[in-house]
Amino acid sequence: MKYLAKGIILTCIAALPNFGHAASGQDKSHVPGCECTIFPFKPHPPCANKCSAKFIQEVSAMELEAKLGIDKELQSKILTFQMNANYWATMDEFFTTSDQSDLMKALENADREWLQEKLKQVFEE
Repeated sequence: MKYLAKGIILTCIAALPNFGHAASGQDKSHVPGCECTIFPFKPHPPCANKCSAKFIQEVSAMELEAKLGIDKELQSKILTFQMNANYWATMDEFFTTSDQSDLMKALENADREWLQEKLKQVFEE
């Protein structure tokens, strides 16, 4: 029961950034100069950083962990990023080069159907 309660609390916390973005009226679909609805993000520099940051701000840390197979340490960093990053934050502000590389590899190995659906949800809706 203790773990269930912890999971529910983490899920609620992970969802908080999404409420703030919706309430602020910010256009989450627009990352200037980048095509974020198709992975890999283009043009690569700087869009991989910008699109990835927006993507992990919008998708729950628990779902990223489950779908991408990322470890608990990176999941914890993602949760911290989601709770503390401003809307236009970049990956460099919160993640090491190694963390970013691990996340990119996880996205490359993700189920393409799931990833495409999530990219559309994040950047088109």
